[in-house]
Amino acid sequence: MLYYLLSFYQLVKKQYLLVFGLYLSLYIILFIITTVFTKTLTEFNILLGVPEYTSALQIIWTLFQISCHAYITYTFFSYEQDSSFEYIILRESYIKNFIKKLILILLITIVIRVIIFFGTYLFFYHSISFNVSSFIYNIVIYLVVSLITTIGVLFIKRD
Repeated sequence: MLYYLLSFYQLVKKQYLLVFGLYLSLYIILFIITTVFTKTLTEFNILLGVPEYTSALQIIWTLFQISCHAYITYTFFSYEQDSSFEYIILRESYIKNFIKKLILILLITIVIRVIIFFGTYLFFYHSISFNVSSFIYNIVIYLVVSLITTIGVLFIKRD
């Protein structure tokens, strides 16, 4: 499992810093746009990228977050095959490798979404009360995206 965590770290250093920088820049812009006048639960959900869409900007922001997450998941699952294929062949079965990576990407997804949720909640804590449904929905959407991307990678890479 440590190998996969180090692989993820290598990907963060090589490929994901641009994605994270772009995400953070767009998040700040969207935060400024949506919270200038009011800070409500709707604006909070907009920044998280969960439904209750009232404009095209919200839909585009959610699609951006989902596509970034799918990209990260896809590149993580295809990293060894593209970089060090001999490691997989020599040491572990494909399914065992896949299960370990799946567990790690789900844990990373949960941690990232919790950080995003509480980071966003930090700006809204005076205006709104803690909403458990937004918290759970924020995590579940991206876990589903991870699983769908993972299943897609499984079928693409097996052929």
